[in-house]
Amino acid sequence: MPADATVIVADDDPVVRDLIADCVGELGLTVRKVATGSQVIRLLQDSVPSLIILDVYMPGLNGLKVCSAVRATQRWASVPILIVSAYGDRKTLAKSLEVGANDFVVKPFTVSVLLEKIRRLIEKPQESEFLVSPA
Repeated sequence: MPADATVIVADDDPVVRDLIADCVGELGLTVRKVATGSQVIRLLQDSVPSLIILDVYMPGLNGLKVCSAVRATQRWASVPILIVSAYGDRKTLAKSLEVGANDFVVKPFTVSVLLEKIRRLIEKPQESEFLVSPA
C-alpha cells in the first residue's frame, strides 16, 4: 500500500462516514471526510487522491454526479471510485457502472469486504473491475 495514499470518503450520514474512514485508517491511509458531493469537488481542486469512496444519495451533488464529473476531468479521470450505497438494485448498479465507478458495495457491508475492495482499488487500479460482493 503506498505510504502517501489519500482517500476521500463522502457520505452524508456521519456514522457511516466515520465507519468507512476508520476502515481506511486501519490500512494506514490518509483520510479526508466530507458530507457532500460539492465538498469532494472542492478537495479535488487541491490534490488528486488515490481513491474516492462515494455514497450515491447525498444532498445536492449526489455520488453519481460526482463520479461523472471526476471521469470528465482529465486531471482526475484515472482516480478509482468505489460507490457505497444502501440501494443495490439493478438500476443503481447499472447507473454506477455507466458513470464510471470501479466498484460498488451495498450497505450494510462487512468490514472485510470493504477493506478488500479498498486494497484492490489502491494497489491495482488498472485491474479494477465492477464487482458486487455480498454483504
